[in-house]
Amino acid sequence: MDEVEWSKDQEKIFSGSDFGVSEKEYRAHEGHYLRAIEKDIEIEKGDPILCIGCNDGAHVKEFCDAGYDAYGVDLPLVVENAKQKRPELADRFFPCNLENEEIPKIMEWKGVFAKDVIEHLVNWADLPRKISVVQPVGGMVWVATKNGDKMPKPVTKHFIHIPFVTLERIFEQSGYEVAKHYTDPLCGEGQILVARKE
Repeated sequence: MDEVEWSKDQEKIFSGSDFGVSEKEYRAHEGHYLRAIEKDIEIEKGDPILCIGCNDGAHVKEFCDAGYDAYGVDLPLVVENAKQKRPELADRFFPCNLENEEIPKIMEWKGVFAKDVIEHLVNWADLPRKISVVQPVGGMVWVATKNGDKMPKPVTKHFIHIPFVTLERIFEQSGYEVAKHYTDPLCGEGQILVARKE
C-alpha cells in the first residue's frame, strides 16, 4: 500500500472543529447509534468496544456512559482535540493514522464501531483486515458509510462512495460473515454493514 501522509491542515479538517456534526445536530440524533449498535451486534455491558474515527469522543463517552468499555482511535491531532474536550476520558483515546498504521491492539475488541471512516481512506479496502487483526472470533463490526449505489459521485482523494456489494466483499475477504446490511434513514443515503468475524 502507498504511504499516505496527512498534513496538520488535513488533520484539522477531521478534528471536529472544522468538520463533522454540530453539537445541535449531534443532540438531535443522540442515542441513535447506541440503540443501533445494541440492536445489531451481540455485546454485553462491560464488553470492549473500539470507536474507529472517534472524532471528538462523543460516541466513546456515550458508550462508556451506557456501561461499555469504550475506547477511540483517530488521527493524532483529532485525538488531542478529543482529550482536551473530554479530559475525564483522555486515557481512552489513541492516535492512529489508519492509512499507514495498524489499529492498536490494546485488547481484543468484542465490538468495533466505524461511522463515516472508510470513505475517507485512500487504502479503504484494507480496513477490514486491520479490524480483523484486533478482534476475536465472534467479534462484531458495525460500519456506517455513504451508499455508493445511491450516490454515484466522482472519487476524490479522501472521499469515496462504496457500493453495497463491494463493502460486503471486502469484509468477507477478511474473514467476516455479513449479518445485516441496510440503509439507515437517519444517514440519508447511508448504508450500515454489520458483520461477525468467523
